[in-house]
Amino acid sequence: MTTFNLQDADTVLSSLPSRTRIVASPGCGSPTTLLESLNRHADGHRVYSGLQLDYPFLDALADGRLEHYSWHVMGPIRRMVDEGRVHYVPTRASEVPAHLERWDVTTAFVRVSPPDEHGLVSLGPCGSYPIEAVSRCRTVIAEVDERVPFTFGNQFPVDRITHFVASTQPMPLYELGESSHVSGRIAEMVVAMIGDGAT
Repeated sequence: MTTFNLQDADTVLSSLPSRTRIVASPGCGSPTTLLESLNRHADGHRVYSGLQLDYPFLDALADGRLEHYSWHVMGPIRRMVDEGRVHYVPTRASEVPAHLERWDVTTAFVRVSPPDEHGLVSLGPCGSYPIEAVSRCRTVIAEVDERVPFTFGNQFPVDRITHFVASTQPMPLYELGESSHVSGRIAEMVVAMIGDGAT
């Protein structure tokens, strides 16, 4: 069994050099414990991310202690994008790894499963750019969450992790919106375009 030392998120994040460039896992794999701590310990840092379901760092954005670059603009940051306080990056998912290198991102925040018997952790439901971020970044801070399922294709060795932090927040969920007449009509039009036997 692989052993690892869990640290306190505030302790780890308070030791980050000022103006650190961070990439955060998106969606259900978002490291919300780390992002919540970042809200308290932002020191001119920059966060790059795709789809975030929670934004526990809005206070740091609002008071200018943190910059955010996003290629998926969700409701909580739309006004800040309109006001120029959050930067929208129009890009394709396949282009994100090249952007991480161009932006000189040094630190990855990820949510992972506990290590398995082979010393591997999994990113669970998060199968996009975080695996590239882990391979490119000098510092990898992993929020370890026992609820993250061990999925294949996006696992990596535990020795890539610089700091382990215990997750204190549940995995984010994508909540369905309320259905409406408009969404019903859209669904009807989409269904009409799918042929019988389609996969």
